[in-house]
Amino acid sequence: MMRAVDRARRALVPAVVMLTVTHKCQLACAHCYQANHDSEDLSTEELIALMDELVQMGTLDVVFTGGEALLRKDIFTLMAEARKRAFAVTLFSNGGPINAATARKLRELRVMRVEISLHGSHAATHDGFVGRQGSFDRAVRAIELLDDEGVPVLVKSSIVRCNIHEIFELQKLFAARPRVQFVSDPTLFTKDDGTSVMHERATPEMMEQHHAERFSTMSSADLANARTLLSEPPSEAEVDQRHPCGAGRTLAAVQPNGDVLACIHIPTRPLGNLRQTRFSEMWLDSEPVRALRQLTLQKFTECQGCEYRHVCAKCPALSFAESGKLEGHSKQTCETTKAYWGAIKKRLAEDGTRAAQGAEVRTLDRVAPRVPGCDDTTPRRFALRVVGG
Repeated sequence: MMRAVDRARRALVPAVVMLTVTHKCQLACAHCYQANHDSEDLSTEELIALMDELVQMGTLDVVFTGGEALLRKDIFTLMAEARKRAFAVTLFSNGGPINAATARKLRELRVMRVEISLHGSHAATHDGFVGRQGSFDRAVRAIELLDDEGVPVLVKSSIVRCNIHEIFELQKLFAARPRVQFVSDPTLFTKDDGTSVMHERATPEMMEQHHAERFSTMSSADLANARTLLSEPPSEAEVDQRHPCGAGRTLAAVQPNGDVLACIHIPTRPLGNLRQTRFSEMWLDSEPVRALRQLTLQKFTECQGCEYRHVCAKCPALSFAESGKLEGHSKQTCETTKAYWGAIKKRLAEDGTRAAQGAEVRTLDRVAPRVPGCDDTTPRRFALRVVGG
């Protein structure tokens, strides 16, 4: 899969297309980037026509999200049409509408993964965060039903002030179900009407403490990989030529009204609308997508000289929200990166001190598995992005 995505990146193929099929949602999550859940949605026929075009463009993965995608009456028709076209299908959901029949249908469709948002290890925390009682129980039940059917599940949690103390407990909630995966992320995005949700963010001090606990049990292999990443950075010239993310290069998003975006978190810069222009025309030649494709780390001038520059999860959407420029400074990105890699650096120093004091030293493989949250081709990613659902 990664080799296919690498080829897509070079050929500017929209390998992953996120279809926000509706903004309608039964929840009111405090951190949600969608300010309004009123929705004028593309029709079944319009979305199927788009899928036909995506086949011709070489798209690999179609993500169905919302709002709550399962609130669309034709959602299974749409997913079935996607599978007929050999797309890998991912569903983002809050779990509320999933019952035994839904889980069985998703298994029959052979979806690649269902990602369920869960923001606390206790009902009071999760339900308070999403604004509806009973949501925690419904989400947990959905995860169990999906896993019982053999559907791959990824549990996603945003790390915020009100739940950071529960993240490790939440991660253990499904320990008896080894196929259920878990990821958490502290990144928050401004709402699409410009409203800030930054007051929900965990503070840098909270994140430093969180990461210190997280990395206290870091394996020898992961320590070795982290040490290599920090102590043997690539040349500045190589880092300069890197692109910050796949937006506009391998990733695209479609809004319920037909607006096409290079990044779902930059809604004010649409490439155009499907009801006026074909997707391929917008993707191949529009100003917003050209701007992202020309963006390299060299243009983030305020980051020059930072020791974590080569491992930073630079996000043009956060930069744009905070500074009005794709290449501008993002305080959130900076704080998140320094808290994460700073904690790893301290952990490496502690490990070195123990070794120097004569503690048992295990052989460290220099070609080690990736650091948690980093992928093999883009080591600066500190966590999987939590989007939608």
